[in-house]
Amino acid sequence: MSKTSSGPGLFSARRDRAAAMPFILMAALIDMISIGIIIPVLPALVGSFTGSQVDQALWYGVATFTFSIANFFGSPVLGALSDSFGRRPVLLIGFCGLAVNFFATALATSMWMLIAARLVGGSESLAKVAALGMRPQLQPRNDLVGGHFGPNIKRAAERSP
Repeated sequence: MSKTSSGPGLFSARRDRAAAMPFILMAALIDMISIGIIIPVLPALVGSFTGSQVDQALWYGVATFTFSIANFFGSPVLGALSDSFGRRPVLLIGFCGLAVNFFATALATSMWMLIAARLVGGSESLAKVAALGMRPQLQPRNDLVGGHFGPNIKRAAERSP
């Protein structure tokens, strides 16, 4: 029996790692873009449910705090779920939760509905948790995610006019 069989080995594991990395980067990017989309919209949305600027500032703080605290307490839960069920299913469920969060935020007709949507959205918006948890399994040691961005940015800058 020869040692050069075409079964799974070191090179197929590297290919799997290379194939999974764009998925992880896109998941983290979509998660960060979603936060960037809601931040400018949320003050006006909160203002439509309040009567004064003081109330608007208070409830905007409550809405952002609710999202953050749900994210803080939901991270370990989804991290444990991703360890037991796999990273990709948890990422996909997180994306579905993100979509439901945006629809619920858009359809909110009162302040309590908005706070509830932000609470659920904060606990589901954890694609970055699964992505960061997956990174050590996919990359060799001493290699960071930023190392993938640098050469591509340099190439794009060289190609631009």
